[in-house]
Amino acid sequence: MRMFIEFKNENVFRNCYVVPHHPNLIEMEWWWLKEFGEAVITSAFRYGDTGVHGQNPLRGLDLRSWIYSNPEGMARYANTIWIYSPQEPQKKSVLYHNVRDKGIHFHLQVCDQTIKL
Repeated sequence: MRMFIEFKNENVFRNCYVVPHHPNLIEMEWWWLKEFGEAVITSAFRYGDTGVHGQNPLRGLDLRSWIYSNPEGMARYANTIWIYSPQEPQKKSVLYHNVRDKGIHFHLQVCDQTIKL
C-alpha cells in the first residue's frame, strides 16, 4: 500500500518538525495513513499557542478534509478507535470542525491518556 503525506506549504512543513511529536500522536498519524492512505497537514506546531498545537512534544495536527469523500464519517469512525482520555469522555481525538472561519478540517489531538481500542 502506498501512503502519502503532503504539507500545505513550507511553513507547515518546518513547523511540523520543530519539536518532537507525542508518541500517541505518532501512533495516530501512522494509523491515519494506514487507514486512509493519505494526509495533507495544514497546521502543526504553532509558536505561542497554549493548546495542543503549542506543546512540546506536539500533541495536535490539522489535516485537510476536502480531499476525502466522507470526512464526517471518517471523524466518527476515528473516534470509535481513538479515545482522547477515559477521564474526559466528552473530548474527542478527531474533530471535524471550522475554527474562526479558517475552513472545515480535521483536528487530531492526543494527551498522555489517549488510547487506541
